[in-house]
Amino acid sequence: MASIPASGRIHPFRLVVDETACRLCRRCLASGMCRGKAFVRFGSEEPPYIDMARCHGCLACVSECPFGAILRLDSGGSPVRRPEEG
Repeated sequence: MASIPASGRIHPFRLVVDETACRLCRRCLASGMCRGKAFVRFGSEEPPYIDMARCHGCLACVSECPFGAILRLDSGGSPVRRPEEG
């Protein structure tokens, strides 16, 4: 089932931050690429949260994070592999 956020955008996936891979960068490169300003940070010691209601679905953030901390999950909650991961 597709995620239907309050904005009315329908995404067949969900984006999450892998807390074990996130390095808590002061200037998050993935966040900087987000056109919808979907990255929300509650504190400097916590990884950002991705608000899917703001997400445009372009996936630019996934490839922008140098640590691979942005995960794309399919509708069943399984990670979708990046093309470079084979």
